[in-house]
Amino acid sequence: MNARRRSARYLIPLLALVAACDLGPLSPEHADPRLRTGLVPGADWSLIERPGFSFLLPPGYRQLPLQPIDSDAATYASGESSLHYDYGWYSGPWTDMTEVDGTPVEDRVRQRVWIGDRVAEMVSFRYGGTYVVRAWWERVARSNDQDEHLLVRIDTDDAHEREVLLASIHSVRFD
Repeated sequence: MNARRRSARYLIPLLALVAACDLGPLSPEHADPRLRTGLVPGADWSLIERPGFSFLLPPGYRQLPLQPIDSDAATYASGESSLHYDYGWYSGPWTDMTEVDGTPVEDRVRQRVWIGDRVAEMVSFRYGGTYVVRAWWERVARSNDQDEHLLVRIDTDDAHEREVLLASIHSVRFD
């Protein structure tokens, strides 16, 4: 067998192995297009600073009344669009689902992406006319011998507003 055929015999299984491997978290610019945005927050965005993390919020969003029980949590809304965060011990990773309130989940993508110098598990999907993007950072801090995690989730029916809120997710920074 000539050298070229021998090389091809080993190269094809090697390429299949590399393609099947999880090569780790991606930089935001290499993430799936549904998990990134070209929008950059403007000077009119508000800095939301919480113990342990911060993020930028687009203009027009107002904090809704919410009484968290065991974590630092808040929801900000403008019209039908919202951004919610939950920072604490019980914020959990994505649980795969096929429907939301009886509506099938479509166009789902899940990747690990670097945001705020940490790895976030990001999930994007649609159900009905609603876009959802969820970013979850595991073990961003410890308190009372417990790991603390951060979840940021956006929900909107507007494709442009999805891009705006996605820029907010990408603005997350940790202390």
